[in-house]
Amino acid sequence: INCGHSHRDVAVVLSGIAQIHQEKREYEKALELYEASLCAGRAALGEDHSEIAMLLNRMGNFHFEQERLDDALRCYTRGLRIERKVLPPDHPNIVVTLSNLGEIHRQRSEWDEAAKMYGDCLDTLREK
Repeated sequence: INCGHSHRDVAVVLSGIAQIHQEKREYEKALELYEASLCAGRAALGEDHSEIAMLLNRMGNFHFEQERLDDALRCYTRGLRIERKVLPPDHPNIVVTLSNLGEIHRQRSEWDEAAKMYGDCLDTLREK
């Protein structure tokens, strides 16, 4: 993927266009744009930035909607790693990501891992 201009606004616009293609059920184009958005965002902001975590979580949502649970799990896990590095421990984005991970594990019948993710979610909520 050619990242084009390495400016955070390029990443934001590409992600918005990707969401439009996703809503129009143009999934191949949406994925291409999400990947370009992530590439531009990383070039502009580096890997460990909250906006990169947000882009990874959008990609996770995309894959989840497509029932590509392995890809969704990878995106959410990478997003969570960044969120835990750069956000306060009780940030709402962390709660959402943990819940998303719990749901993937639940759908895959990975009960212990699902319970762990949901438990981490509750622990994070209680820190508030």
